Amino acid sequence: MNKRIATLIFGILLMGIVSAGLVSYLSNAVTGSVEVRGPAFYLDNINVLSGKPDSGYLRLNDNNVIGDEFTLGSNKFYSDSLGVDSFYPLDFKITLNAKVSGLPKNETTGEILETCSIQVIVYQASNSGSFKRTLCEIVKTGFDNEEDYEKYEFNCIGNSTTEINFNEKDRFELLLVEECPSYSIAYIELKGNSYIQVVAK
Repeated sequence: MNKRIATLIFGILLMGIVSAGLVSYLSNAVTGSVEVRGPAFYLDNINVLSGKPDSGYLRLNDNNVIGDEFTLGSNKFYSDSLGVDSFYPLDFKITLNAKVSGLPKNETTGEILETCSIQVIVYQASNSGSFKRTLCEIVKTGFDNEEDYEKYEFNCIGNSTTEINFNEKDRFELLLVEECPSYSIAYIELKGNSYIQVVAK
């Protein structure tokens, strides 16, 4: 009788140990971190809006873009219609491969006296490209590399802290504006190296 009781107790203890080990394993498995990346929109020279003949394209999650580079002036890019009726509060990570030329320098030392800036604005636009809402805006300073293209990464903080209403045909519009000293020129490289990425707040 005592032997049967001891066997039963041992079995219960063994089940408890196995159960505890299983819970511990599952707990470790569930608590592992998972990185979720927001959609990225790559700058492309192709035009997608007939009413905006000088505009470019924001190609969704596809870095196989058309065009190598462009001279920055005041350039607009549009995504396809997004097909959503709302967006969570969002920021944008901006990545631009850029270079400049003709910056003013000290004639004696060659030291750069002024650098270029680029104004970046992301809008919510209608299907036709009309303005609906400013989503974020920033002026990035310090563009000064005159030899090769250099990657500049920075954040554009969203204006909204609540859910943003969209029409399913609405698009993103990106505006890039060159702010350089006189006679200086800024260039943006495409080739899948310049893009904006949606980031949840």
